[in-house]
Amino acid sequence: MRTRFAALSAVLFLATVGGARAEAEVDLQSILAIDSSASITAAFRDGGSSAAFARTIERWPRRVEGGTGIGSAIFTGVKMLEASGYISPRQIIDLSGDGRETTMREFRITPSLARNMTAGRGITVNGLAILDDEPDLDTYYRHEVIGGPGAFVEIAGTIDDFARAMRVKLLREIEHRPVVGQLAAPPAS
Repeated sequence: MRTRFAALSAVLFLATVGGARAEAEVDLQSILAIDSSASITAAFRDGGSSAAFARTIERWPRRVEGGTGIGSAIFTGVKMLEASGYISPRQIIDLSGDGRETTMREFRITPSLARNMTAGRGITVNGLAILDDEPDLDTYYRHEVIGGPGAFVEIAGTIDDFARAMRVKLLREIEHRPVVGQLAAPPAS
């Protein structure tokens, strides 16, 4: 069952070299916007400190509405980055899920509109597509979701592969290792 990305499912990670200075400058700000279904939380239980992270996520309130709000998750990530109080050369919204945007009954921003909003601010949106329910979700993410400098989609073939894919994705983002020879993200329209 797909659920809406909850604002409280976004986590701000700050990576610094040599510690934060008085100006609050960091090397990277990264928002994890994660599908808030139980299957995703369970995937974080793979390995030591990730189990503590999974327990933290489980305590957050969730608003389950039966849909997937990718555009809203990106929009919320932008607002969190703007309110963080930090300055960084790289800002990333790291979106993970197993489904496409669904029509919501309330205010909704499409993934394409949200991606355009991030492009104007120099924010990169990367995706982790879980292909269990939708085998071509990675293509949807490439065309509708990701954007910005060095944007990419990591693939988890199944929910059981999520933990591995998340580790690969986070390391690539933190270490800032672009993949040579991979097609660039489509330009924001």
